[in-house]
Amino acid sequence: MTLYYWYNKGRLGNLLLQFAALEHLTNDDDTVICFNTELFDALTPVRKYFKIPQLKYFIPNFNHYFNKLLNYLANKHLISSIQPDKFFYDNTFEDESVDIVRTDGLLKNIVIVKGYFQHDKWIIDFLRYNLGKVDIAKGRLEKLSKSRCKVAVHVRLTDYKEWVVLGKKDASISYEWYEKAMDYARERLDNPDFIFFSDDEAGLKNYGFQLPLKFFKGCDAIEDLIALSLCEHAIISPSSFAYCSVLSSYYNGKLIIAPEFWAGFKSKVWFPATIKSTKIYYLEVK
Repeated sequence: MTLYYWYNKGRLGNLLLQFAALEHLTNDDDTVICFNTELFDALTPVRKYFKIPQLKYFIPNFNHYFNKLLNYLANKHLISSIQPDKFFYDNTFEDESVDIVRTDGLLKNIVIVKGYFQHDKWIIDFLRYNLGKVDIAKGRLEKLSKSRCKVAVHVRLTDYKEWVVLGKKDASISYEWYEKAMDYARERLDNPDFIFFSDDEAGLKNYGFQLPLKFFKGCDAIEDLIALSLCEHAIISPSSFAYCSVLSSYYNGKLIIAPEFWAGFKSKVWFPATIKSTKIYYLEVK
């Protein structure tokens, strides 16, 4: 048996990719230690997890310093580590590669797992959602649309306006791109019904969309995640949240449309470098 410590970092979408990679990289008799996170409300893990309470709410910076301690032990080769290999864009910007590197420490059976693991090989048709949560999301989605050709349209706005990617500010995708993507879907699907998902429902009108829209509003991010996965097809922003959701329920014939170069569309450089998927049709952002 090996004891793994999951250096979980980032928001829900990031955590889902890390979780999926961890489930692949570990064995049935292994145990994983990590800080408790909301994704456990959505998923049924295969491995055994020992979840540390979020003590940062009682002891400021506890999570940060605990992670820092484990990282220090791995860097000193006292414990082992697993992480994606690294490479540089133009010798200036570091990013993860597809290759996984294991470094053995003095204690070989205590392993820290760290990295973002942003590749579709971890996530496709792999996440096992909590069936109770699925039933709730499915019921709310069915009330919104009875169509068998529901197309989720994921529009990420608020924080993306300030996100700087490869030196360029604002990773939100234009209204015109979404219209072009919806036209592409109309040409290839039989009477598609567009269901909108966004972090800024009110902002959709100012963005250019004509109301009323069919807008899915779950009770939390977990329900939105599952509802997104239940739609037959999808048009998504460069969001790991949407990426995990739509690929976790991938099947042959599912149409997924996303911006070419993902979040690096302004620089015409794929960012993250490993995010491109053969399961997704990429549409140029102008």
